[in-house]
Amino acid sequence: SEILSLFPEYDNHLITILLDNLDCESYDFCCLLRRPDDYLSSFFSQELFFERLKEDINQRYFNYYKKSVHFDYKKLISSWIDTNRFKNINIGNYGEIMNELKDTTKWFLRKLGMQYLESLILLKKIRRQNKSIHKSFINIILKLNQELENDEAESLIKKIKDINTYDKLPANQEIELFTKECRLDMYETFKDINLYLGQIINEDKFFL
Repeated sequence: SEILSLFPEYDNHLITILLDNLDCESYDFCCLLRRPDDYLSSFFSQELFFERLKEDINQRYFNYYKKSVHFDYKKLISSWIDTNRFKNINIGNYGEIMNELKDTTKWFLRKLGMQYLESLILLKKIRRQNKSIHKSFINIILKLNQELENDEAESLIKKIKDINTYDKLPANQEIELFTKECRLDMYETFKDINLYLGQIINEDKFFL
C-alpha cells in the first residue's frame, strides 16, 4: 500500500502500532521500488492533477522530495525493517518486474509463497490507474497556476484534464522534466541509498 510507505514520513510509531494490532506470529516485508527519477516524474504528474502546484519538479525535488520517502528509500525501508519484526525482507525493482511478469501481483504472491489464481485476471478488467497530467502539459499548467487567479486557472486546467487522447503527443518517457543540475544532485545523493538497498539483496547496489 502506498499509504503504508508514507508511515515513516509522519511517525515511525505508526508502524509498531500497526504490527501490534495485526497480532501475527511472523511477518513478511514486501516492497516494490521504482527508479527514483521515473517515480518522481510520475508522482509529480499525479500531484499536479490534484493540487495547484506552482513550483516545477526541480524546485520540488530540492524543497521536498529529496528528504522525503519519495526519494530517500533508505528512510522508507529502514523504518520498517529496523523494527526486527519481519521474518523475510523482500524488495523488488518495479521496472524489472513489470518487464518480466507484466504484473506486480504475481511478484507479491510469489514472494509470499501463494499461488497466482487465474480468477485474479478478472480484476484486470477494472483498470485502476492514478490520474495524472501528461508531461506535455505540465509547464503550461504550472504557468497557469503561477499567473492566473484560482477560478480562471482551474477552468483552463479542467479543459486540459478532459483531453483523453494523446496519440499525437510524445510518450511521457520521451519528455525530460529534470534539469542537469537536478539530475546530478539526484545521482550523487542516491549513491549511498542505492548501496544500502544493495546490501539488503546481497548485491553491490540495487538499481544498476
